[in-house]
Amino acid sequence: MNRYPRVLEKIRDEINAKLPELLTGELQAPSMADLQKLPYLEAAMRESLRLYMSTMHRAPNQSTTLSSGLHVPFDAAEYRPERWIGEDGHVLKVSPFKFFSFLAGPHQCLGMRFALLEMQTVMAVLLSRFDIKTVENPFEITYDYSLVIPVKGPLMANIHDRSTSVAASS
Repeated sequence: MNRYPRVLEKIRDEINAKLPELLTGELQAPSMADLQKLPYLEAAMRESLRLYMSTMHRAPNQSTTLSSGLHVPFDAAEYRPERWIGEDGHVLKVSPFKFFSFLAGPHQCLGMRFALLEMQTVMAVLLSRFDIKTVENPFEITYDYSLVIPVKGPLMANIHDRSTSVAASS
């Protein structure tokens, strides 16, 4: 999220509005019902998985329609969580074949729903309670491509507790 401060701000606004207990510590971890109140967080997570999946790395340089009729927009390489939000403000329901981070069909990851829930929980807690900024420019960080896409070399970060800075500014 260090790369996209606008997105981080929207996620925090959503968490502060819908689950303020996370910031105050009254709520240690959100429930599944709590996480459903955070569609923008889920959209940002899905967009991250779409752009940084551990399989298939090809990006179009113009809008393309594949022979199967699948449309690939020219901005497919841009980080835009809003593409996952419908007009009703909820996360769009899409075919697993359009959200390929966990494969689809008979080879789809059995733990997909659990993994998505776990990622949302960790992101909600960390982003509500801490400011995490990489020491180096986040766009210069490089990755190894494997099953989990690890960062090449050490990843230095500054971490600040948001609850103390929010309490001090109140």
